[in-house]
Amino acid sequence: MDKKAIISLILVIVVISAALVYYESNRIRQESMAHSYRYTVQIESTGPVHNPVIIVPIGSVNGPSLIVDAIESGQMTGVPDDWNLTVIPTLDGIFLKISAPRIIASTPVTPLAADEESDQTEVPVNRPTPVVLGVRVDSESAVETISPEGTEPVLGPRTKTTQVPCTFPHPDNMPVTCYTYTVPVYADFGASNHTRLSIQIEMEGENTWWLGGWSGNSYHDRVHFTLIGPFSGWTTGEGTSVYGLGRY
Repeated sequence: MDKKAIISLILVIVVISAALVYYESNRIRQESMAHSYRYTVQIESTGPVHNPVIIVPIGSVNGPSLIVDAIESGQMTGVPDDWNLTVIPTLDGIFLKISAPRIIASTPVTPLAADEESDQTEVPVNRPTPVVLGVRVDSESAVETISPEGTEPVLGPRTKTTQVPCTFPHPDNMPVTCYTYTVPVYADFGASNHTRLSIQIEMEGENTWWLGGWSGNSYHDRVHFTLIGPFSGWTTGEGTSVYGLGRY
């Protein structure tokens, strides 16, 4: 066999091998592909809160979403036995109403014993213990993570939406965009004048797959607000969005 024939044969083998590797990698990726959404509400206070009623947005898109359906069917975890959850649809969006007889502020921490070089023990402190309500649902179809608004559940209704620089490290080729915005939220509760009630809402959607290790892409919405008790009425929560995170 002459030199040209040998080179041609090698090239054919290389092309076929590359095609087989690509096919197998694509097959593994497709078979391991999963799509899901996650919604959480974290509530934390610095003192006792009495008869709280809290209304916050649920991740929705032009009406009910898988997240809304899961909450209505009782799939939300972390809900204390004496708390009540109600889904409230409005013309502006879908909200979650949380009502409870109380929110316990903190959990005592046992003081540490004195060490050998000191006759003093550490003073007992109280550490806030947040209540975290959460629900996660799988989707049969891929999640649009680069431009989710209009097709995927996001927190809203939004006002003052502004695109801002993404300040965290990320590759130049990652199609990531970041935004700030505000959303309406409601709270009514009794508490001392110095009690702070902090609430954080998160909505996430992601696609994951296996290809020599777990990988994926996602979008994240986060809204946070803090109120000084006692309080009653509507106010605004400050929101941030990060779209287009991960590999594509």
